[in-house]
Amino acid sequence: MRSQFLIFVFTMNPPQPYGVFHAVMAAGAVCAVLIGWRLRNLSEAQKQKLLWRMGWVLLLAELAKQLFRFLIVDQGVYNWWYFPFQLCSVPMYLCLLLPMVKKGRRTIITFLADFALLGGAAVYLDPSDMLSPYVFLTLFSFLWHDLLIVIAIVCGTSESMQDNAAGAVKMLGLFGALCGIAEILNLVLSRYGELSMFYLSPKMANTQLVFRDIAQIWGTAAGNFSYFLAMIGGGLLMHRLWRKIRRKRHEESARDV
Repeated sequence: MRSQFLIFVFTMNPPQPYGVFHAVMAAGAVCAVLIGWRLRNLSEAQKQKLLWRMGWVLLLAELAKQLFRFLIVDQGVYNWWYFPFQLCSVPMYLCLLLPMVKKGRRTIITFLADFALLGGAAVYLDPSDMLSPYVFLTLFSFLWHDLLIVIAIVCGTSESMQDNAAGAVKMLGLFGALCGIAEILNLVLSRYGELSMFYLSPKMANTQLVFRDIAQIWGTAAGNFSYFLAMIGGGLLMHRLWRKIRRKRHEESARDV
């Protein structure tokens, strides 16, 4: 199997953040926004099917990435740091769960609208974790987050999204539950190697921009807690943004009637 992956092994000097390569990839994010917006008028049934299919695309892509890392990068030793349960990995699971969920479907849609957009856009502010010497992994990372942006827009323009305060509370409840699962994974799997799901491991300092400095000055708990609050704030900011966009769309629709 390793020989089959060798055809994808192209290496390069890792691109620098905020350089030409970063700008080109950012243009891809703009294309993702345009694609997502073009899909806004799909019916609810079409959007549900599309989200489920995009979940499968993410799953197959994640399996390819895991195999590539295991066979090529880490030479047959699993690196637990890349276990797929980060904030930007969660949409893969939620999209696949959507057809099986009825009661909590609106909460999942709202979560994806808010946090998939936050995760998809935020990495462009600090892309250092995505700039690998392996071409496949670098392109994979950027395209993954572009697809998150498409998912977010499909969900944000869905009739199922709850853009009110109650929707925000439920969305944050789901976020809190996922953070709880991430912490359990951090504690249980840490015996096998270094990992920090949701970048909230109590055993490792936060590695994200700004928050790593907070962790260095005030300790791991302070860095993690400030990062947790920042994610909540970012999710609420995206929720407010969607509320404004959806209100404007409804006003325009009412004028056209």
